[in-house]
Amino acid sequence: FYFLCTQPQNRKYKWWVRESKMALPTRPFRESRVQRVIKEARASLMNPTRPVTPCDADRGFYMKGAGSRQGTPVILAPLEKDGWDGKRESTPSVHEAQVKAKLAKDDIFQGTPEVLDIQKEQAAPVPPPSHDEDQRYVDLNAMAELVDPTHAVETNLEALAKVNTITDSLVSTTQQEALSRHPTVVYLVSKIMKFCLSDLVTDTTSKLRASRVLLKCSLQGDPSVETAISVLYSSSKVKQNDLVFRSEGITECLLSILDGSWNIGPATLAAGVIKNISETEEEVQKSLGTLGAIRILTTVCREQIRSIAENQSDITLRQRIDFLIQATGCLRNLTLPSSHAHLFTKLGTVSVLYPAVFNSLKSFHHVVLNAARIIAKLSHTEDCKLVLERNTGNLTHLVSALDLYHENLAISLRLLYILGNLVQVNEETRRVLGSNEEVLEVLFRLFNIYCERDEVIMSKACSEAGWPAEVEEDAGSPAKPRPLSEECINGVDVEAEVEQLDDILTKLLRVVANLAISPEIGPRLSSEPLLVDNLVKLVQRKKIEKSEELVLNAVCCITNLSFYTDEGNLVLERQMEIADACAMLLLFDNIDAVTEVARAFGNFSRSQDMRSWMVETRVDEACSILLDHSDRQVVLAVTGVLLNFSSDAEFVNFFTRYDLMPRLSELLTVTPPNDYDQLATLLKLYYNLTDNSLISATQPLKDAALGLLSEAQTVPIQDQSPATLEFIEVATNLLELLDKTVNSEP
Repeated sequence: FYFLCTQPQNRKYKWWVRESKMALPTRPFRESRVQRVIKEARASLMNPTRPVTPCDADRGFYMKGAGSRQGTPVILAPLEKDGWDGKRESTPSVHEAQVKAKLAKDDIFQGTPEVLDIQKEQAAPVPPPSHDEDQRYVDLNAMAELVDPTHAVETNLEALAKVNTITDSLVSTTQQEALSRHPTVVYLVSKIMKFCLSDLVTDTTSKLRASRVLLKCSLQGDPSVETAISVLYSSSKVKQNDLVFRSEGITECLLSILDGSWNIGPATLAAGVIKNISETEEEVQKSLGTLGAIRILTTVCREQIRSIAENQSDITLRQRIDFLIQATGCLRNLTLPSSHAHLFTKLGTVSVLYPAVFNSLKSFHHVVLNAARIIAKLSHTEDCKLVLERNTGNLTHLVSALDLYHENLAISLRLLYILGNLVQVNEETRRVLGSNEEVLEVLFRLFNIYCERDEVIMSKACSEAGWPAEVEEDAGSPAKPRPLSEECINGVDVEAEVEQLDDILTKLLRVVANLAISPEIGPRLSSEPLLVDNLVKLVQRKKIEKSEELVLNAVCCITNLSFYTDEGNLVLERQMEIADACAMLLLFDNIDAVTEVARAFGNFSRSQDMRSWMVETRVDEACSILLDHSDRQVVLAVTGVLLNFSSDAEFVNFFTRYDLMPRLSELLTVTPPNDYDQLATLLKLYYNLTDNSLISATQPLKDAALGLLSEAQTVPIQDQSPATLEFIEVATNLLELLDKTVNSEP
């Protein structure tokens, strides 16, 4: 009655409301569907025009939602063209009163004025509906009648498809406020809500289409919005539905919620839906990127992080963090297509997340994990590296977060991966990190923690298999298993734990190995007892068949550390222990393993004691065999070992014992003329052999060296690499030595 009496054309009947004592029926009478069809058919025969009434004037319905009582009849008056004056009554709507009453309670939407502000100013007048628009409402009403949980799936799908088409058309030409408050749309929304909440509806596509209608036809704060997003969130948990979301156009509606000023509750659920449907399907991920999802998510993350920094109290911190968890999860999924990398760089996503997450928000581990995943995925790109290396504070925050979350292996793994990418090629970054003792202390301590944990897990695995654990130093004492930690005894998956620890140790050793490349940092690392001791135990304990990547990175780290001959290098002091553990890898069928071990022996063989050990254990013979290897890197590494043997007159018989001279001559012939690294090493080897009188025919060698030198000197000076310059110097010295040798012959 309130609605009727506030209409301009009905104000003259106010007296009837006051004077009438008649009891009104709870539901108005109306014609049956058969009668209505016959009546419309007769009318169309007499006057062949389409009806203009947008909906049945006598239709009643029950509103459900916050602030309304179920079962209270609400009668809607039809829109009449003659009495419509284009003005909106200033009295608040029923829905507005309901929403304000809801905000007065303590619920998730409380305190979000910038998001849930109900019409501070009156909406602009809506123009009168056109004839075409009236017909669309008529069609919409007819389709709404067909949407029913008891109908066949095909009927509902067809009706909902037409409803979506009509509502899309209305949204493009009608203001959202006017559309959502239109009687036909209100009736449609009530039917769709019942449809979505019905247990009889089991078809996912039907539910998604119905939810899309609710999102299109509702305003923020409406109960229908919460119903729609709840249905979508439940459906998004099933991976098989991912492509259905895209094909039904749901992603556009969800992104519009995030891109608009919606309250944080529905926005969090919308982000959660996008996160779920974008986890595995690359087609969905690329589609979201095309629709601007990366821009929208980056913007809303920036706004929420800024609000947290400014201590804005309109929304609780917990609500903002919950939203950031879902939003960063979406962004993490969108990093998977390689074509999106430039979008993240262009939009500054890393600049938004990195300082806040690894500094002010580092206590929220779910946000840190998602951010670490995003940056780890992008850290291989040069643009991302430039952003991270621009400020040295970013690097220290990264290590600080690593120290804080060292027990969380998932986070630690990503942070170490980022560090490894940063120190891989940039010498300045190596110096910044390596010169910071606090950073090095964190790395040493974490390496020790993970190695001890791995040792305990391995001991548990051995005891479960019935194998003896490590033998005590006293050979006479019986083998005793190491004491196991309580958490290991209580049913930890040993294989999964070992695999996870292998992965994180691999990433940590990669960081250390790259830091060791720097001449300023390498000697400091090689003299650290905690690092070297755990490194030696690791290569002794781990088998390449089970932990290939870890063993390879451990040997690579040993190679880099053993390069430095500074006093106090603990790796060189324990080189025989390491060599004994790694020698068999020279005959392994993994080329990378053979190359790394041969490089390590190239450093170890600089010591006379080590050369003697290699002869005793026949490692020198293994190296001579590898001289015929088909891989260039293996041959180059083995040539380095032979170079060290050729520098000692005591071991030059090594070349005659294994008949290496013809093979060296052939190697010099087949080496490409532009491979100056290999050629320089070979000519150094020949220089030592000539100096030790092992070259009988000097003229062929001299001719070969002259030819190679002449070709190298034709390279323009600006194009000569360090390897080229080194080769020219070595070749010149060798030719001078050969000339002296020829002149001294009788």
